Amino acid sequence: DGTTWTALKRGDRVEPGTAVKTGGDGRVIMVRTGDSLDVAPDSHFNIPAKAQAGAKNPATHILQKMGTILFKITTRPDNPFTVKTPYLAAVIKGTTFTVSVNGNDAALHVSKGAVQVSSILGGQTALVRPGQTASVGRSNGGRMRIIGIKGQATPAGKGDKSGGNTDAASATNGENSKAGRGTTARSVIPQAIGEKHLNIEKVS
Repeated sequence: DGTTWTALKRGDRVEPGTAVKTGGDGRVIMVRTGDSLDVAPDSHFNIPAKAQAGAKNPATHILQKMGTILFKITTRPDNPFTVKTPYLAAVIKGTTFTVSVNGNDAALHVSKGAVQVSSILGGQTALVRPGQTASVGRSNGGRMRIIGIKGQATPAGKGDKSGGNTDAASATNGENSKAGRGTTARSVIPQAIGEKHLNIEKVS
């Protein structure tokens, strides 16, 4: 009812319209038709009472307000699973990913498959692939940033109201990202640390 909290025990069924919250030492794993949610301590999310979708938007299955949840979602091409936070929304057709939310931003990291992520505040949309993390927060005006591994830096420019991809993505692989202006170039050390006669000044 939004005011009374009931302790969960193994085997309990959590119905739509319920809010779920874990304490500092609490953790819960929820399963449904092959899907699973591993909810970390200090997390808070709602399961909407009735799936509501706009003309172009899929229904929201989880409304995550705070904390970290590991989602393992089975393939469902005709009925995508969706997660919404105050800062970003994700549409999933079958993958493993983690969503973390705090008072200032939200981040989504993909372990397997691909997730379509949209910024609630900035309007950008990007496909986040394995090894990549999408983050959206207040500090940068809701602009989505994609941090990925080598060869997987993805611009988050679709729907960008500014008309460009400036600082929309950054790569952590030490190479220049082609995502747009504002990305800092990083040097690559060509020699293994510990190798004889290593000139730190030269290779840095």
